[in-house]
Amino acid sequence: MKILIASIFILAAATEGFSQEKQLGLADRRALKKYQDEKLPELKKAIDAAAGFSVELDIKWEKIARPGEGERYNDDDYWTNIYFVPLTGALKSIATDEMGKSGLKAGLKKVVIDFDEKTAPASNYPNGLKLENKTLFINFTPYSNVADIKEREKAIKDLLESKL
Repeated sequence: MKILIASIFILAAATEGFSQEKQLGLADRRALKKYQDEKLPELKKAIDAAAGFSVELDIKWEKIARPGEGERYNDDDYWTNIYFVPLTGALKSIATDEMGKSGLKAGLKKVVIDFDEKTAPASNYPNGLKLENKTLFINFTPYSNVADIKEREKAIKDLLESKL
C-alpha cells in the first residue's frame, strides 16, 4: 500500500511538473505575439498570392511554440523556413497554369500547421503531411533541419499534386 501511495504521489508530481513545463512564459508569449503581429500577415499574403485565393490557416501555436525558445521565434529558421516558405513555394509551383490554379482552388481550403513530437518526421517530410477533406495537415518539427526548405516544399507539392 505504501508503494502504491508513493507511486501515485510521484506520478502526480511528475505530471504537474510536465504541464508547467509545457506552458509558455511571458517572454515566450511576447515573442509569439510579435511574430503573429509582424511576420505572419506578410506570410499569409504570400501564401494567398501563391495559391491565387485566400487559404485558411489554422496554426496550432500551443504546439509549435516550444517553451523557453521565444528568443528564436522571430528567426526565419524557427517557423518561417520550416512551414511558411515551403508551403508558399509549393503552392506557387502548382499554380503556374490555369489547371494548377483551379485544382488548388477546388481541392484545398485550409492548412493546419501543427507539431506532434511523437509523429513529426526528422527528415522524411512526406510522413509529416496529409490531405483530408480539402485540408492540408503539416506536422514538422520547428527549428529543425533548417536548410531543408526545398525538401519540405517538394514534399508538400508532391502530396498536393497527387491528390488534386
